[in-house]
This record gives sequence, C-alpha cells and structure tokens, in this order.
Amino acid sequence: MDALRLALRRALAEQNATAQVRLWTWRAASKRNDIEGRAVRKMLKRAKREIAYYRALLTHPRTPRISKWFLGGAIAYFVSPIDLIPDGIPILGQLDDLLVVPSLIYAALAFIPASVKAECRKETANRAAKDL
Repeated sequence: MDALRLALRRALAEQNATAQVRLWTWRAASKRNDIEGRAVRKMLKRAKREIAYYRALLTHPRTPRISKWFLGGAIAYFVSPIDLIPDGIPILGQLDDLLVVPSLIYAALAFIPASVKAECRKETANRAAKDL
C-alpha cells in the first residue's frame, strides 16, 4: 500500500513539474509575442507617418514638378504588377523593388528645397499629434 502511495505521489509531482515548465514556456512565448507585436505596431505607425509626409510633399505647391514625377513614379512602380525583373525570379524579383522605389524617392527628395521638407514634416507631425 505504501509503494502505491509513493508511486502516486511521484506521478503527481512529475505532472506538476511538467505543468510548471509548460506555464513558464507559455509566459516566455507570450512576452516575446508582445514585444514583437509592439515592434510591428511601431513600424506600421512609422510607415503611415512617412506615407502622410510624402503625400504632403506631393500636394505642396512649392514642390518641383520633377520631384512630383519621381514620387509618382515610385508609387506607380510599387503598386504596378509590371516590374523590370518579374517577381517570379526568386531573389532578383524582389531586389529590384527594393532598389528602384527608394532610389526614385531619394531622387525626388534631392530636388525638393529643405524649407518645403521641414514644413511638410511639421505639418504631418501636427496631424499625427491631433490623431492621438
């Protein structure tokens, strides 16, 4: 009878230890997912702010026409299903998107006066502050 009780206690102790390990693992995974979720939300908020900034640049009256063409070309190339190198080619297909779009944006920003950039940044920051 004592052997049966001892075996039962050991089995319960092992089950309890296994449950503890599962709980710790779940808590660690939950914390990691929370941290990753915050990072993704922060990145999406930043992307939304940048899109608003480029929209403000496109609509600003003192933005040069060549910059508007470059920004419009970057948006069109990003959205368009037609690429220089098809996306079906494993690495090069995505690489051309990663090179062409930022290059067009960089070229557009090179022609825009600093005062217009600062004004549009301030405008988008004020709009973002109002949304909070």
